[in-house]
Amino acid sequence: MNGTCQTCGTIAPIEWFLSETEHRLICGILPLLPKDVEKMVFHYLSLFRPVTGRAIQAKRATRLLCEIKDLVTTGYIQIDKKVTRPCPPRIWAQAMEQMVERRDRLTIPMPNHNYLKTIAYDLADQADGQAERTRNTRPITRTGQARLVVVHTGNPLDQYIQGLRDDKPTDEEMAEWKHNRLK
Repeated sequence: MNGTCQTCGTIAPIEWFLSETEHRLICGILPLLPKDVEKMVFHYLSLFRPVTGRAIQAKRATRLLCEIKDLVTTGYIQIDKKVTRPCPPRIWAQAMEQMVERRDRLTIPMPNHNYLKTIAYDLADQADGQAERTRNTRPITRTGQARLVVVHTGNPLDQYIQGLRDDKPTDEEMAEWKHNRLK
């Protein structure tokens, strides 16, 4: 199987590209990333490329990928002693995508993941707030309690007890109900 160098276009056996230990480590880390993040990770890593246009050193790329893996697999985010928010991989991928889109406004090369964490926290905060608003607008229901359902018997007193009528039945109504029931 052949590989192609993205910088110079050289086509060579894939083993040539994987001869360095760090490159093999990178190939081992990629499958551990969630699919959403895996699609964006190389675009995001391009933000760490030196201004000269040279490729990122394999050792640095390995370290950055390990840090990204640790960030996105926790399932939550917390920065600057703020409230911890749930942060699924799709939010990390959205944060990476936003950074790539803002590339021209960023100071390249990026020194660390702090800006990514800030964007991811803002997105996670918005998502958590939306989820909370959704939970608060749902009707409140009690769970785990059995309801007593009484079938309407036609008895005016039962109707009153069940709340099907507002006024208490008179003695005449009760007598009429008993008379009709016995027919």
